[in-house]
Amino acid sequence: VVTFRALSPLLSLCIERFYPEPLRVSPGMMASIAAMLLGTALYASEMPSSHWSGVHWAVANIFFAVGDRLLQRLMLAKDQCPVDMS
Repeated sequence: VVTFRALSPLLSLCIERFYPEPLRVSPGMMASIAAMLLGTALYASEMPSSHWSGVHWAVANIFFAVGDRLLQRLMLAKDQCPVDMS
């Protein structure tokens, strides 16, 4: 689960491209993501087929966790008009 959870920044970056002010991606960020992809691929290549049964739960977990974080980032952005509570 932890290994597949490392792929969540990749999903976040793809979705954040559609935000009003998308995150600027640096070469260092891309190198880090490439290292995560390589590590996940190496781990998954040696994983026995019987351990793949829980991957769908890890993907569902990533989907909901990334969705939650992206909504928080969008709603807490400075360009959003805050609600006056007074």
